Amino acid sequence: MFYISKVTPLLFVLAFINLFVSIYFKASSQDYIHSGLIAVFGFLGTVLISAMYQIIPNSQQQKLKYEPISFVVSAILVIESILLWMNYIFPASVLFFVAVVLFLSNLLPIIKVVKPITIRYLAAALFYFFLSSIFLVLSNFQIVPVQLAIHTFTIGVLINAVFGVQTAWFPMFFMQNLDFKILNRIFYVVQILAVIVLSSFYFLNYHFLAFAGILELIAVLSFVGYMFSVIKKGMKLAKIPYAVKFFSIGHIFLILGLITAVVVSGFQLFQYINIHFDFMIYGFGLFTVIGGVLHLTPRIIWNMVSVEKARQGKQVPQINKVLDENVINKMVYILVSIFVLSVVGDFILKSGEIWLLFGLIVLTYFVKFSIDFYRFYKY
Repeated sequence: MFYISKVTPLLFVLAFINLFVSIYFKASSQDYIHSGLIAVFGFLGTVLISAMYQIIPNSQQQKLKYEPISFVVSAILVIESILLWMNYIFPASVLFFVAVVLFLSNLLPIIKVVKPITIRYLAAALFYFFLSSIFLVLSNFQIVPVQLAIHTFTIGVLINAVFGVQTAWFPMFFMQNLDFKILNRIFYVVQILAVIVLSSFYFLNYHFLAFAGILELIAVLSFVGYMFSVIKKGMKLAKIPYAVKFFSIGHIFLILGLITAVVVSGFQLFQYINIHFDFMIYGFGLFTVIGGVLHLTPRIIWNMVSVEKARQGKQVPQINKVLDENVINKMVYILVSIFVLSVVGDFILKSGEIWLLFGLIVLTYFVKFSIDFYRFYKY
């Protein structure tokens, strides 16, 4: 790695704390807006900022000119998170906006090359980061619906960021070239549809939103279908990188999330909106984040503490041996099983308490891998 972001691992920790808090509020109350804001602007917002601090400088082969700003952003995100937990949404919104402005002022000056499709996806995500932070503030005054702020983040930031990273990582994982003509077409379609979907939320036109959701679903299926076509036919499941397994599950939940969005908006079955939320945030968002964090964190730590030792000829642990793949493969099945059980509980029992079990299991693995990463850091 050309550049190592020291704040990235710390922000990963903060992001998962927000995740556990959001699950607690989801399980203990019916205030889905509160838990949703923590999950989106606490968990996902923090984890994507932390990842971009690592990914974008390396994509540009540029170091941050003012690295201390990243620590200021981190401190603001800590305070913003606490305010979100306390349900002080307006000051938390203002702080999130300030954090995003500083974050963008830190990253945008180093982006010189924008032609690669990965960078264009990430640049689009950065644009929607700014837009979602503005909408979040405005939603406090009912100038725009809070749904617009949330979906500007999920449709604009999350999908663009995930697609951008995967266009870079999939060829690396499978040593395959991609047809960028196809990916370029999908990129422009995704951007056009984002505008259409978000316009539907601005006007709260649910029938038009259902139509836009169908188009979004087709675009996502096109991207997912093409990206997974690079996996060699007949490749054994055990040989597929664990990050790709998590990404695959995340995409399944993204597709289910879009289908439920179309059904809920088309038939105005708003009593089931929590199912759409489950699939999009705790399904697509969380499983994709887990895959990315488990792939990225060992490499950050290795470059922090082991690269110099390796240059000196000293023995250092191998990156691919830091985590036990058997544990990760079992974790995939356990998390998927408990997630599905939790969604069914939401749908049939109209109860969120079962999500505490899901949160507890995620917490257990979080602690286990945190210990593994700490031992690797102190090796």
